[in-house]
Amino acid sequence: SPPEEKPDDFQLAKGISDAVHYFHRHDPLLVKTLMMKIAHYTGNLKRLHFKDDALNTHGSLSIRSFKTVGFILFGFPVYLYGIVSNYPPYKLTAFLSGKMTDAIEYQGTVKLLLGTCLFSLYYALLIWAVSSKFDLWYILFICAVTFPVSGFFALLYWDRLEKIKGLLHFISIFYRRKHLVDKLLQQRMDIVNMIEKAQQDYLGRNDTTPF
Repeated sequence: SPPEEKPDDFQLAKGISDAVHYFHRHDPLLVKTLMMKIAHYTGNLKRLHFKDDALNTHGSLSIRSFKTVGFILFGFPVYLYGIVSNYPPYKLTAFLSGKMTDAIEYQGTVKLLLGTCLFSLYYALLIWAVSSKFDLWYILFICAVTFPVSGFFALLYWDRLEKIKGLLHFISIFYRRKHLVDKLLQQRMDIVNMIEKAQQDYLGRNDTTPF
């Protein structure tokens, strides 16, 4: 039999909207209770300066901490390599494009063209500097390939660092005020269970797209 097609974004959004309207009509108390629980939960998150993804319970805290430390340590040399080989043209592109035009609709095009030129020139300069020390074609080829790749990794690494800050904050609170973290986890689980039960009840009454 042919594979079952996944619902598109419009169908999924419509399914969610229909489900919300259904419970507003048939079980407004459930909607009110759920909204109150979510408001209380998000308020507690803000008070502790947490984000919801920090409370992701997939995997133990020790394993997540180990992976985080490993990523920071082993990724840092590649991050430095990416900064050295990409940061100057990156900042220069942002600076010059802002000087060249104030029109928002043209800034993307200007950055693309200017960035292509500046990055190419900078990479060529770095390859020339490397060739003056190591006149081996495979080393120059590796440099040409790894310069842009390391730049993308540097962006990923920085983005992960921002998320890691939240995890480190969570870990520090977890060990100092564990009862508060346990309470948050229980609140989160209650909300997830309520949503899953509501989903099952709704799907049991209607042939609609799951939400």
